[in-house]
Amino acid sequence: MLEVTPRCAGTLDAIAIAINPHFVDKVPRDDLAAQAHFNDTFVNRNLTARGLLEEIRRGHAFAATHRKLRHRRADGNMSRYRCRENFLSAQHLALDFDDRGFADLLAEPFIRDHAAFLYTTASHTPDAPRARAVFVLDRAIEDADAYAGHTAALAHLCWPFTPSTAGSWPSRTWTASRSPWMV
Repeated sequence: MLEVTPRCAGTLDAIAIAINPHFVDKVPRDDLAAQAHFNDTFVNRNLTARGLLEEIRRGHAFAATHRKLRHRRADGNMSRYRCRENFLSAQHLALDFDDRGFADLLAEPFIRDHAAFLYTTASHTPDAPRARAVFVLDRAIEDADAYAGHTAALAHLCWPFTPSTAGSWPSRTWTASRSPWMV
């Protein structure tokens, strides 16, 4: 059985995670060249939860570790590196809450007790709160389908809050935020 570790971001061993140190904050959606470069320049690293939090504070996105291979897709085009077929592992799960701020998330016992850390996303405003909870697992998930299943199960544990379902994509990037609102 996979377990979410209790909240102790500073004391966990290093986990394998992909970081993109080449970009800061979000890449504009309409800049296709920058999006392509962003998606292909993640670097697999080993970081503690505190180290991951520092990368996020620097504005660096993170994702599951992945291979640097291209695959021919059904439409004949080549894939990017960050795709389901290249998923290696993830020892983290993250959930986006597009209608909740810190006070709401910290009031929910499971999130308060088990999230390694929380931070507001780059699109957070006081009138439209957006926060992210990052959880560190006791061991890595090495199967893309299992990753999706564990994310769905984690979202269920956070009821009555409803996180975005995009977090279950194995190749999902989690954009950073240099927001001061991190706990």
